[in-house]
Amino acid sequence: MNTQNNQAYTPAQSITTPLNCALEYANSGKYIFPVHYITGTGQCSCGTPDCSSPGKHPITQHGLKDASDKSDVIKDWWEQYPQANIGLATGAINGCIALDIDPRHGGNESMAEMESKYREIPETLITLTGGGGRHYLFEYPQDGQAYKNKTELAGYTGIDVRGDGGYILVPPSNHISGGVYCFQDKADMEKTPLAEAPDWLRNLILGGSQGDSPSRINRDEILNGTSEGQRNDTGFRYCASLRAKNLSKAEAEALMRIFASQCTPPLPEQEALNILTSVYDRYPAGLSSEYSKNKINKYEDRVTKYPAPLSEEAFHGLAGEIVHAIEPHTESDSAALLLQLLVCFGNIIGRFAYYPVEASKHFLNLFTVLVGQTAKGRKGTSFNHVKRIFSSIDLDWVGKCQQDGLSSGEGLICAVRDETIKKDKKGKNVVIEGVSDKRMLVVEPEFASVLKVSSREGNTLSTVVRKAWDDGRLKILTKNSPATATDAHISMIGHITNEELRRYLNSTEAANGFGNRFLWVCCRRSKCLPMGGNIESVDFSTLTLRLKNAVYQAKKSIPLKFD
Repeated sequence: MNTQNNQAYTPAQSITTPLNCALEYANSGKYIFPVHYITGTGQCSCGTPDCSSPGKHPITQHGLKDASDKSDVIKDWWEQYPQANIGLATGAINGCIALDIDPRHGGNESMAEMESKYREIPETLITLTGGGGRHYLFEYPQDGQAYKNKTELAGYTGIDVRGDGGYILVPPSNHISGGVYCFQDKADMEKTPLAEAPDWLRNLILGGSQGDSPSRINRDEILNGTSEGQRNDTGFRYCASLRAKNLSKAEAEALMRIFASQCTPPLPEQEALNILTSVYDRYPAGLSSEYSKNKINKYEDRVTKYPAPLSEEAFHGLAGEIVHAIEPHTESDSAALLLQLLVCFGNIIGRFAYYPVEASKHFLNLFTVLVGQTAKGRKGTSFNHVKRIFSSIDLDWVGKCQQDGLSSGEGLICAVRDETIKKDKKGKNVVIEGVSDKRMLVVEPEFASVLKVSSREGNTLSTVVRKAWDDGRLKILTKNSPATATDAHISMIGHITNEELRRYLNSTEAANGFGNRFLWVCCRRSKCLPMGGNIESVDFSTLTLRLKNAVYQAKKSIPLKFD
């Protein structure tokens, strides 16, 4: 199927505001609701600096459950939030299911593989996401089956399904990348008919021969949502109970999506699925139903031998002072704080200061992976503290130079690409705009997925990652991906469990130079702070001023020497 973005359209040209667009959807009988949007400063309108789902999570208290087609309700919402993105409920409520293609996670390649195995997707309504992805919309099948959300449809990475209990953003919503959602090929929601989902696609969504049909899910077993502060812990225990009942991962995913939507506020969908994956990847099917999160953690403490903590000499200078200021107010490992702070500093200064090794210049783009238990390792918490510090140094860098979702070498090159010129089908030159800021901090909370992807035959990720560490000159000589990147300044932070690391870091990656380009940091919870510490009481003004000056001084092309 032709997926080229030849021409993209928002709703009728006379519709110029999000309110008018929202009313247009409602008037055509679509159930919609307001979603947070990206502000002019490049941040999520929710105001959370480290928002896990910027511009994609609901504004209203009950999220998807609040969806309405009533004009007066729509007007009230958009008069209160004039720039809100528009969420469209998928599933039986709106008579549609959506196939979500995410190129950042290999969706284009998976789509081609899936269509070659079965047959091409029929022509239907397509919306283009602001981040380069696509939504294919189909009629909701009237066969009595329940078509629910799915991630990695039938194992195809980068292809998800949005059905009952799900939603998508629709035009003219905006995206963290700076792009906007739009329809493809003069289409719109009201006039363009939705195609019927082909039989083979319906079978894949229902689980096919794998027996993962969501219709087998017992809705009575769905755990009620919980309030903020308890969502992750409760979700973890719920996932453990599903694993104990030997539920398939596909069935558990559908239940976790419902659980996430019932939380107050709703738990971000990807966060809920990350919790599920951590349980299903690490614990055997049928584990004792008495397992609680605390029991699992105590078991891991008993079998895991931790190395001695970093000596005080490692916390020399300004970096150490910042870590020591944060440390009393966090359960995070001080080693995790220190290494991530150094990685962020090395990336924010760009390609200036360097250490000479003979004729080579080693710039300060570091790679590190934090290895620790899920939840108890406090890996994500440690990065949020560091990110908070750097938000006051360079907000542009925080908003535009951070990325996740490593799936291919081509995708990494594209994120820091040079300007290129291609010829279109008519032989005319087309300029592909390049990226001016070549700084890129890749933060991968699920680094196990990177190791799995890089081990696939033909995947270029491992090669490009090694080149990114070496000299920043990135290029892959393939016909379909001619993009190049010059002087790319890429740094990486990954999070992984000990079990996942031993399972997925194969002997090839350990020996070919991929593994030794990373600093592997063993981390664990440093203390127990039931009330979360009191980080707001710490005056960071002097430290951030010194850090800002250090960034300024480091942005000079000077060689570094040992004192």
